[in-house]
Amino acid sequence: MTDSATLQAGVKAQPPARALLVAWAVVALLLATCVGVAWSYVRVFAPERRSAARAPVSQFDATTMRERTTPAAVGAEQAGLLQLGSRYLGQPGTEATAHRRSSSRRGAASFPAAPAPPRTHNGQ
Repeated sequence: MTDSATLQAGVKAQPPARALLVAWAVVALLLATCVGVAWSYVRVFAPERRSAARAPVSQFDATTMRERTTPAAVGAEQAGLLQLGSRYLGQPGTEATAHRRSSSRRGAASFPAAPAPPRTHNGQ
């Protein structure tokens, strides 16, 4: 019987054993490559713990946060920011915003004002 006669009879033609061997070799090679790449990735980009894990903060007083985040308090803060005017560079609102930020930091006892020094592109 020829191949077309075999297919017409409902019997599937079997691929040659050599083709199956080559297919399995290709699959094994791809799997070995994937495993090698994964192993190399883990070796090169392994996460390093830089410091010990800290315990989560569980005891704190959240009353100040609750007071400052009520809808009325947030609305008052936004209204105050809008009253400063335009904050584009050179506009009066720019200086007013800087003054408001520095005065609010000075008023907070637990948040000392420590302005950061300007840094250049080379880190000095």
